[in-house]
Order: sequence, then structure tokens, then C-alpha cells
Amino acid sequence: MSDPKDTLLDLQAYCSTDPRRAKQLGVPWSDGSYSYACDGRMLLRVPRRSEIAERDTAPGVAHLVAGTSGEEHFPLPLQPLPAACAECDGTGLVPMVVPVGFGPQYISNLYLARLHALPGARLANHPSDKNGPLHFHFDGGDGVVMPIKKD
Repeated sequence: MSDPKDTLLDLQAYCSTDPRRAKQLGVPWSDGSYSYACDGRMLLRVPRRSEIAERDTAPGVAHLVAGTSGEEHFPLPLQPLPAACAECDGTGLVPMVVPVGFGPQYISNLYLARLHALPGARLANHPSDKNGPLHFHFDGGDGVVMPIKKD
């Protein structure tokens, strides 16, 4: 029988790799009943994991994901096909941001790909702020991702 921890989402993969954000966002942290991971644009929340400690340097983010359970959720938009560009000649080896529409907002194709990697992920438009973060749920947690402008 496999260890249940083998199936847990690797929160470290959703933390910032930017050295300027490493102190606050470089590793997952716990706060209250939840554990979090964030790269500055996407925040994940899962039920608290005992192996993830609280940290004084962690940002207060609970308000960003509070109250999302009553929102209507929708399947993720399809990933756009890679377009040929002068930098990568269609190989997709150079990350290229493409806005993907979701209701009145747009999400980066790069973050949409990260959402597609989450089990059972689905999006919800934030009902009160069309410029606010997009809320999402996945099997085992929830979170927010910042929208982008189309232009």
C-alpha cells in the first residue's frame, strides 16, 4: 500500500523562484487551518500539513481566498496551441504569454497550464471585482491567480 503523502501536491513547485521574493514566498508555509504556496501571481491553499511550519516572514493571504466556496465554478478554458514565433520557431521552448479569455477577464496561458496540472481544477469569476484575482478550486484545495490585461 502506498503512503498517502505520495499523492500530496508538491506545494514547493508553486512557490516563487525569484530571489527577491524568496524570504516571503520561496517555501510553503502554514497559517491557522491551512498551508499555502505562492509565487506572487498564483496562490494555493490546502488543508494544513503538519510538516509545513508557520513562518514569521510569510505574508498574510487568508483574506484573498476567504469566502470562495459559494461561487459558481466552471471548467478551465482550453490551452491555446503554441504559435510559431521568431524566438522559438514554434517549439514552445521560449515562454510566450498569450491572454486567454475567461468571462470579462484574461489569464496568462502560462498560469492556465499550471492550473491544468492541478487535479480537478475549475475557475470562478470573482463576482464583485472584474480586475480582482480569479478564484479556483481543485481536488484538495483552492486558490487565486492574478488576471492579465489583454493588450
